[in-house]
Amino acid sequence: MKLHYGLLLAFCIIGGVSAFDSFDEAFAAGIQAQKEGRLDQAVIYFKQAEDRAKTPDEKYKVLITRANHYRAEKEWVEAERTLEKIIKAEGMDPVLVATARIHQVHNIRFQGKLPEAAAAYIALGEQADLPPGIRANALLDAGVLLRSMNKLDEALAALRKVESIPEAPVNFVADAGVAASAILIDQKKYGEAGKTAEKVLSMKGVPVYAAAAAIFNRGRLYFEQQRYPESIAAYRQVYELKGASQHQLRMADLYIADNYFAQKDWKQAGEFYEKAARSSFDWCVRKATAQLEKIKAMKDAE
Repeated sequence: MKLHYGLLLAFCIIGGVSAFDSFDEAFAAGIQAQKEGRLDQAVIYFKQAEDRAKTPDEKYKVLITRANHYRAEKEWVEAERTLEKIIKAEGMDPVLVATARIHQVHNIRFQGKLPEAAAAYIALGEQADLPPGIRANALLDAGVLLRSMNKLDEALAALRKVESIPEAPVNFVADAGVAASAILIDQKKYGEAGKTAEKVLSMKGVPVYAAAAAIFNRGRLYFEQQRYPESIAAYRQVYELKGASQHQLRMADLYIADNYFAQKDWKQAGEFYEKAARSSFDWCVRKATAQLEKIKAMKDAE
């Protein structure tokens, strides 16, 4: 790889590509080259930025960018070597070192080695000397990954460990609760799912996006039990959620419409699908539009 860099650097010098005096100039040039698809030049600029880094933070900034570049190009060996530079760098913030270790596990996952990645996430989450946010993040990633592998009990076990981490950030605890609630709905454990969603909503400082997700889970669990009035009432709580985004509001419209559609109340369903169709989220628009067409066809058939 050193020879490869040497050849590229010689090419850049001969070809008139700049060598930079400062970290900021080299890093900015690397980002720009990356955006323009000049990937070999981007690597050279990032290497120049690394050589000019004067602080651990600057070194981390360029190395994590390079590692992500290699991951996108599926150059796994180089990605690993670059992350190891962060981990072994003198004076590096322990949080940044731990973040690099999370990225190492991401690379295992992106190579399709899912059981190995899940085990590695859990191992990081159980390592008591790591920062609470890193541990919580790792366990959350493990839970989401295990759910995608349909290992629901293992996913729940990982997610439930998050709230037991001392000083775990509330956003990770809330995210874990939302994910656990969704899994419990998958398992048709509706009572437990409802309690888990309510626990998220009662958290002090819960982020708006997590509160909305917990409300959506409550609506879903009632919908699956055909308890339509309760489902509609749950989804309507999103309207009262301070700071709810337009996307969240339109998704609430969509789910309320689904409840009316299930009850064959075409008028109410149509009104809410029309609201949902004004979303900026393509999936929401497509679903609402398709349902409106179904309603029209049903009315025409009558």
